[in-house]
Amino acid sequence: MNGMLELWGWCLTANRGNGRKCQTRFVCAHWRNPRSLNKSLPQPTQSFAGRARCRIAVAFALAMICGACGRQPKADGPAAVDPQLASHGTLEVTAELVEIPEGAIFKRDLYDYATILKYRVMRVHRGEVQGDTLFVGHYNPWKPRAEAADQRVRVVGGDLRRFEAGQTHRMALEAAIDDHFMGGIVNKYFGQTTNTLYWAVWTNLQKD
Repeated sequence: MNGMLELWGWCLTANRGNGRKCQTRFVCAHWRNPRSLNKSLPQPTQSFAGRARCRIAVAFALAMICGACGRQPKADGPAAVDPQLASHGTLEVTAELVEIPEGAIFKRDLYDYATILKYRVMRVHRGEVQGDTLFVGHYNPWKPRAEAADQRVRVVGGDLRRFEAGQTHRMALEAAIDDHFMGGIVNKYFGQTTNTLYWAVWTNLQKD
C-alpha cells in the first residue's frame, strides 16, 4: 500500500497587533509506508528525483499559504463622510429634495436671501426630527454651496453645485432659521405649514 508523508506548515502574521495563525497540511505521496508491508519484504526505497519533487511541492505550497495568511480582506465600509457635516449644526440628515417651487431660486445682484425648500427625510444621522418632512432654508441658493459664504454669512458650504428636484442631500442643520439668519427669506410654503424652518449650514450631494 502507498503511504503518505504529512508535513505541517505554520504561518503567523500580524494584523494591527493581533496575531493570526494559519495552519496547512501538505501531503506528499512519494513515500511508501514500511509498516503496512510484510516484514519479510525488503525495505522500500525512494528515488532522489522523487524526494526533490516532493520538497519543491511542499516549499511552493507553504509559500502560497503564508502569502494568503498575510493578506487582509479589503473593508467594504461606506465612503468617507465630510467632517464638516459632523462638526456643524445640531442636526444631520440625508433627505430628498422634493421640489423647487417656481420663483424660489433666483439670482439678483446685491440681494442676499434664503429660500425655503421642502425635503423628505430618508435618514437621521444626528439629532432628532419630527415626522418625515423638513423645510430647510438655504442661503443664496443660486450659488454653489462652496461659494455661498460671504461677509454676512461666514459659515455655510458644501459640495452641492446646483439645486435640482429629486436630488438626495446630506445636510448639517440648525433650528430655527430665525436664530441664525436675519435677512430676507423666500418661503413659498408660508401659511401651508407650521413646522420648524431649519437653517442649512452644510449641504453635500449624496452620490450613492
